[in-house]
Amino acid sequence: MAFVYWYALVLVENNELTSNRVIMVCSFAVFSIQAVGLIGKKSWRIGASISAAETFFNLFDRKSSIDNTSNEGQELVSFHGEIKFDQVNFVYPTRSTSIILNRFQLNIKPNQRVALVGASGRGKSTIIQLLERFYDVTSGQLLLDGVDI
Repeated sequence: MAFVYWYALVLVENNELTSNRVIMVCSFAVFSIQAVGLIGKKSWRIGASISAAETFFNLFDRKSSIDNTSNEGQELVSFHGEIKFDQVNFVYPTRSTSIILNRFQLNIKPNQRVALVGASGRGKSTIIQLLERFYDVTSGQLLLDGVDI
C-alpha cells in the first residue's frame, strides 16, 4: 500500500493525477481490502450456508415412495374412526440407525379422545405423520377401520 501512496504522490507532482482522484482511489482500495477481509472471515459461514441450501433443495428433488396423486387403492366408504397401530416399527429413511417406534401398540376407538404425551423426540409427531401418510411404517400394521393403510 505504501508503494501506491508513493506512486500517487509522484503522479500528483507531475500533474498527471489530481489529489481528489488520489483520495478516491485510496478510499476505494481501503474499502475493497476491508470487504475482502470480511468475506475471508465469513467464508466458512458462506460455505455452511451453501451446503445447507443444497440439502434443503435436495428435499424438493427427492422422490417419495408414497404417490399422493394416485387414485388407486381401497377407498373407505364409511369412516367410523377406529385407529390401530399393531406392532408398528418405524425408522426415518434419513436416520436408519435411530429406531423411532419399536413394536408400537395403540388402539383408538371411534369418538375416543387420546393425548400423546412424552418427552421430546419420543415419536409423538411421528405417530401423527404416519397417520397422515407422510411416511410408511417400516413394519407392522397401521389400520383405519380395520383396513391397513
